[in-house]
This record gives sequence, C-alpha cells and structure tokens, in this order.
Amino acid sequence: MAKSATVTTNKVAAPSKKWWCELKWTASYSGNTATISWNIYARCEGGTSGETWVGNWGFSGKVKDTNLSYSGDFIKDKKLASGSFTISGGSSFSANITAHPYSGSYTSSGSWNWTVDNNVVTPTITCSVTRGLNTISASMSVTNTGGASIVDRYIDLFTDSGCTNKIGTITGASGTFSGLNPNTTYYARANASNGTYRGYSSVQTIKTYDIARITSAPNINHGANLAVTYSNPSGAALQIGVFKTDAMTSLAAYRVCSGSSYTFTFTEAELDNIYKQYGSSNSLTVRVYIKTANNYLAYATLTITLTGDQRTMRLKTNNSWHRGKCFIKVNGTWCKAVVWEKINDTWHRAI
Repeated sequence: MAKSATVTTNKVAAPSKKWWCELKWTASYSGNTATISWNIYARCEGGTSGETWVGNWGFSGKVKDTNLSYSGDFIKDKKLASGSFTISGGSSFSANITAHPYSGSYTSSGSWNWTVDNNVVTPTITCSVTRGLNTISASMSVTNTGGASIVDRYIDLFTDSGCTNKIGTITGASGTFSGLNPNTTYYARANASNGTYRGYSSVQTIKTYDIARITSAPNINHGANLAVTYSNPSGAALQIGVFKTDAMTSLAAYRVCSGSSYTFTFTEAELDNIYKQYGSSNSLTVRVYIKTANNYLAYATLTITLTGDQRTMRLKTNNSWHRGKCFIKVNGTWCKAVVWEKINDTWHRAI
C-alpha cells in the first residue's frame, strides 16, 4: 500500500544521451477518499534542464482511466502530462507509459500497479469504569481504528484530573486497579495506537466507596442488648465487635454481620468480661468497631452503666455454675443489689 510513488521507464540512448520518462503521484485525503495527483516528465542523463532535447516519435499509455498522447519534442525535465482522480482508500489503480525518444527505433516503457493506503487518522477511544471499596475496574473500546490496525491498548489511572500523576496502568482492553484508598477520587483514561497516531478517551472521574461506618450505637445498661446501625456503601463483608477504648481489649468478640443493623446479645462470658472493667466506677466507656472486608476499621463510642439487673453473682445448681442475682429489701421492697468487697482499704465491686 502507498500514499505516493515515483517510477521510471527504462533508459534508452537516443542517440547520444540516455532518455526516459518519470511518473510521480501523491495522495491527499478527505475522510477515506484519496485524490491522486500525477505528473509525467521527460528525463535525460546529463545536459541542461529545459534546453537539452531530442525529437519525439511518440508518447502513449494510460494512468488509471486517462489515455496518454503526446507529440512534441523531448526536452529535459519538461512535464509531458498531468492529471488527477479520486479513489477510495485501500483501492488500486495502474499506469503504463510507452515513449519513443528520437525515433520509433528507441522505446522507453514501463507499467505499474498500486494499492492506495486507507486514510490513517487518530483512533477514537472510549473508557468505562466501575468502583469498588479499594478497587476500580476499567474497560476500553476502540470505536474507530482510524484506518489502520490497532497495535496497543492501555488504561491509565491518575490521582489528578490533569492526568500527570499516574499510579497504575492496565495493558489491554480491561482489568482492575487494586490497592486503592477507600472514599478517594481517581481519574481513568484509555489510549490506543494504530501505529501512526495515538488516540485518548475522555477522562473518567470515579470515587471509591467509603468504608462501613456506624450510624447509631446508643448507651445501654449493663446486661441489656446493644442495637447498632451502620452504613456499608460497598456491600463488602462485615464484622462487628465491642472493645475497650484502647482498641486492644476485646469485650465482645467480632461477629459476622450484614444488612444495616446488628444487635449484640452478650454471652455470659462477655458480661463477666465487661463487668471486670468497671473498677470503682458505675459506668464504662467502650467502642463498637466495624470491620470492612477485614481491613478497614471504624468505630463509635458509647457508655455502659451499672444499674438494674447486673447479673454479677454465681450460683451452683446441679453441679453447674449459673449467674445469680443479689436482692436487698429497702422500705419493704426487694431491690437488686451489687456486692462490694474491701481490698487494701479500697471498696471494689465484687463478682
């Protein structure tokens, strides 16, 4: 395939200098329509351009659909014929020339065939993205190759809309960027080359999902259930647990949860564990942690208060220990009580 060509007939000595014809053509494009402009010249080896000449005994042939006919002197570098025609990109055309410089005994000729290039322009690219919690999936399409085969495809990810700070590249038409930050805005752009030009898609702006966050964790009394509500924009797997505010001491082990709410029904062991944290206070500040995809933590703070049914005593029944209750009669009414013991002159709640 070609966009231009220069060809020559064979050289003949007529009579003392070598003469031949030269055909030159070039293509210009509008869309995928090529306009072929062509010229044929008389050429001579040696001598002076425009002055050196011999008599002409015939010039004929054809360029595509144009018949050639010339009957003047052969003057060095003189234009013998010219013309133009249109043809679709990727189509073919032919040409042939027969000339007789000096006399019919001298023949300079040639014939050729060309296939014209398709018009190669910048390819047209589109890009689409889908967000996750710490991932972005991306795909790209070439909607117009620009007249030539695509030789490469890429999708790039940036932290800025100007696409200067690139943090990742997918080689190919689709893939996933991972290890990203939740709740963060990123910018994706695809590109592809047809070997001549590189086309770029528009910049796609996308924000990763936020982590799960607790929306409600009300204060409770010791022994009561704890109803927690939360958001989970990404729909990722969740776990939820109760810890001391040092975030290290587990008071209620992580549970798998789903939806938008979870109610802690504390086990006896967990109630024991919580009770041990009060010391001489009648309240305890704790954190409810929610874990997104086992990686990202968020928490809310609440207070558990010692009041009412504390369930802090144990009673052995049928050789098995059970949690007991302590009552005291006050003004003729039985009320639940808490047991205290004095250690090193300091009163502590007992269990």
